[in-house]
Amino acid sequence: SSTFDNVAGDFPIGFFIWKQGNPNWGDFKLEAEVYDKTGDLSGKCLVACYQDCKSITEWHQQFYDKENSIGWLQRGAPDIQNNLIVLITLQPKESSLKKHIVTRITPRNLIPLSVYYAVRSVIKATWLNDREQYLYPKPTWEADINFHNDCLAFSLFNNRITTDDGINTWIPFEETEVDAAESFTSHFMKKFIEGKYEPTETTNILLGDNNSFIPKRPLEFSSEANAVFNAGREIWRYYHQNAMGG
Repeated sequence: SSTFDNVAGDFPIGFFIWKQGNPNWGDFKLEAEVYDKTGDLSGKCLVACYQDCKSITEWHQQFYDKENSIGWLQRGAPDIQNNLIVLITLQPKESSLKKHIVTRITPRNLIPLSVYYAVRSVIKATWLNDREQYLYPKPTWEADINFHNDCLAFSLFNNRITTDDGINTWIPFEETEVDAAESFTSHFMKKFIEGKYEPTETTNILLGDNNSFIPKRPLEFSSEANAVFNAGREIWRYYHQNAMGG
């Protein structure tokens, strides 16, 4: 797009000759040659259309919950160009609430919404992929516990949670682990990770009796996730030894 006059943004523009006369395209895929702005061939790109396929937005809607809010997920349209507005916070902006682009995070939907957040955050946007859509995941994601836990680890250390907006329920450590200068107001996340969190509610009009994403035993993390925890623990310890006047 940068080679066109009066066009803002960096995104691909395709030139194709379409065969007319067949109104039922169905699902189709084609491999398009990609040229950079100098006219050199830089590779190929898969262009796909999935008819009547649900998006990741529709997938995450099944996890709406209204109990025991621990934060909010702000989401955008289900394409890569909108990933920059996807975030986790304790207090969403009033404009986001009015636009209905935020979802309440609770203990029961923490895992699936962490999956949503991680998936939307880790793919780097480029001029070639920023219009691509996130689709409804295959059912096999539910049984991939390692994937759940890694997405949770990612969400714990990559968010906009701050005590300026309220009680921080996202601290994955105990005070003794980080030589805390003062007691933490909430120990929810530590209990959740250790499988010791006991939900106070059992039913919800949207989730029904589904507490299946609340762990009943300690979570096991990958070596990569444990490395993140270790680094985070050192940063927390440094903060309490220095910024807190220790």
